[in-house]
Amino acid sequence: MAAGFYTAKETDSYQYRIRDYLKNNLGFSVSLDGFWKAGATVTSLALPNVQKVIAMKPDLISIEYGTNEQDTTNPYYATPEQFKTNLTQLVTQLRSALPKARIVLLTPWQSTTPAPYRQVVQAVGAANSGSVVDISSVWHNQANISSKTTQSWQGTGDGYHPSSQGNLAIARLMVKAIDKIYVH
Repeated sequence: MAAGFYTAKETDSYQYRIRDYLKNNLGFSVSLDGFWKAGATVTSLALPNVQKVIAMKPDLISIEYGTNEQDTTNPYYATPEQFKTNLTQLVTQLRSALPKARIVLLTPWQSTTPAPYRQVVQAVGAANSGSVVDISSVWHNQANISSKTTQSWQGTGDGYHPSSQGNLAIARLMVKAIDKIYVH
């Protein structure tokens, strides 16, 4: 989801919109960097790269996992219990090394079994004083999902991932969480 493959242009993806909001509305100097990859999970991408993220010394970290962990065909499939262990390990390592960094967790994108994974994200966020953005309202609105006829910067949509409109909706939810952190 974070790669924004099914948006009209790459910069329509929510992370670019958040970058622009932080820069243009809150006056922060912002660089956008990190790790996102199609099919990624906490164990396939986040944990192997956590030291690289720590070395970047970010002030704000957004984390969206749990979607691909639910896919039983994914070699990194994780039960909700395994996902909780993995996500807790990731957030704990980030919190320990970057105590001043703000962490925003996003609930998983749509799936066949979203509730247990969404509950894991909410529990890990609550246990680690992190902000949690529940994006389920976004994927419940079909208009926020790329259609198979939608043209994107990566080709046509897939009928599953968020569209430009969906990424804008995610960004708006994240702005609310960011405002609670920085604006109060």
